Amino acid sequence: MFTKIFIMLDAGKIYHHILKYKSWPLITRIKKHRSVDHCHDVPKDILKFRNKWNGKSGIYKITFLPFRLFTYFGSSSNLGFRFKYHYYNGSIFRNFLGLFLNTFGWSNFSITVVEICPKNKIYIRENWYLNKYKPLLNVQMSSREDTRRLEFKTISLLTRSKISETLKGRKDSDITRAKKSESRKGILNPFYGKGPGIIALDLAAEKAGTKIYAYDSTNLKLVNNEPFRSIRKTSKELPISPNTLAKILDSGKSFKGYFYYSKPKNLES
Repeated sequence: MFTKIFIMLDAGKIYHHILKYKSWPLITRIKKHRSVDHCHDVPKDILKFRNKWNGKSGIYKITFLPFRLFTYFGSSSNLGFRFKYHYYNGSIFRNFLGLFLNTFGWSNFSITVVEICPKNKIYIRENWYLNKYKPLLNVQMSSREDTRRLEFKTISLLTRSKISETLKGRKDSDITRAKKSESRKGILNPFYGKGPGIIALDLAAEKAGTKIYAYDSTNLKLVNNEPFRSIRKTSKELPISPNTLAKILDSGKSFKGYFYYSKPKNLES
């Protein structure tokens, strides 16, 4: 019943695809974290509640009461001030929590203090709650003071579903593609002037190329005591062109003082 009401409203239209998001069954609903204090009737009790927690630091949760799957976790060094800020300013922001507050009002939400912790620990603890409960109304799954950078894996399922929906069937125009190309040219490209290391080149050549075993015709010993990693590499080190090397390879004929084979040989015997 609530799903139909939700879809009829503006926020429901915006997030219609979210209600059908295929990853929802995978959302972990862990019950239940500890509750330090709770404000169920926010419009009525917010003044007393925020005054009680003024100057105290910790972690809090905002819950959408008609559909409790929608939650928001946050932290603050002054919970009372943060609750006041959310109450008077939360609905004007164009994030998920703001859209819900603007559409449904505070009478459909509750505020819960879930943990009290020192100011220097609030971001660590907030990240723990974000990672454990994965709240749908949080955009980021990592607090702003964390050393990690915002990556796709730190974005909530709700944000990911919205990004995925907006990108379906989208194709960049020729102008946009040209701009993207220009923005990555030369020194603007993070890989400009860089290349794979010698180890990576050796591994790639070993898989894609042909190893060349070159033997000195004067003493029948393997040159450098190891094979060359490719025909091109051999031609750079020894007096033979790639075309000529391909022709006499494994022929048993010497060319300018060297025998060439694709497999190791014991010529000294």
